[in-house]
Amino acid sequence: MDITATLEKAKEQPNTTLAIPIRRSKSGVKQFYSMFKCQECGRCCTTFFEEIEFGKDEFNLIKKHLPQGGRSKFRKACKLYRTDANPCLFYSKKLGGCKIYKDRPLRCRTYPTGYTTREAPNNLAAHTGCPAACEVIKRAWEMKDLD
Repeated sequence: MDITATLEKAKEQPNTTLAIPIRRSKSGVKQFYSMFKCQECGRCCTTFFEEIEFGKDEFNLIKKHLPQGGRSKFRKACKLYRTDANPCLFYSKKLGGCKIYKDRPLRCRTYPTGYTTREAPNNLAAHTGCPAACEVIKRAWEMKDLD
């Protein structure tokens, strides 16, 4: 598999997740994040491709960061696709990241890992909008090819 060409093609389509040859398990997640080196580029806050869902407990953590009357704006913002022009409500370009980092929703905490693909349902998958995830995908495939 030419992973470099696959990644380049995937980057042209903004909402792509690719399977990684790492098992979808607790040890697989640990392996992924041991290889993952965040580049603090903010792409996670500006390219999210899905609605961010959160439970009552998560919302209670987040609501303390909202201005008066900001709840409906936040719920609406969670349903929008992220773009450079429409980043997450809590994204700070000045900080280069999340203003509520320690209280961010679980989906944000687990980004860039994503839902598994049909082709590899037992493997982890990662969003190709994240440069650091692309590096992990590439390294994992290269290591697999050496086996």
